Order: sequence, then C-alpha cells, then structure tokens
Amino acid sequence: MKEQILQIISEIAKKDVESLKVNYDEKAQWNSLARVEIIMTLEDEYDIEFTDDELAEMVTPRIVVEKTLEKVNEA
Repeated sequence: MKEQILQIISEIAKKDVESLKVNYDEKAQWNSLARVEIIMTLEDEYDIEFTDDELAEMVTPRIVVEKTLEKVNEA
C-alpha cells in the first residue's frame, strides 16, 4: 500500500516516486494546492478522514504515508 500512496503523491506533486523515496523526510516537495489535492485524494481513495492536527503534520512523504496507513488500519 505504501507504493500506491507514493504513486498518488507522485502523480499530484509531479515528482517521480524514486525522488520521493530519496527525499522521504524532506519538506516542500509540493505546493499547498498540491498538498490539499493529495490529502483529498487519499481520503477519497481509502475512505478515511484526517483530523486538523494530522493535516498540519503531513508535510513530508514519510508523514503522509504513515498517517494514511494509520487511518486505513483504524478503519
């Protein structure tokens, strides 16, 4: 599932998956509009909803993947 999440991020942020993996803990890999689109797409894709606190934390590929996996496993 991690690869699928990274693929979604990749398509929206217009970054290749390998670049996301290399810079897994780096901020600023996408702009704020792309960030919103990534989050909305993940919520729709996995039928989950992030809290405001979780959204504020989701600034790196690692955190986006981890938070999404946590939510999916809770459902």
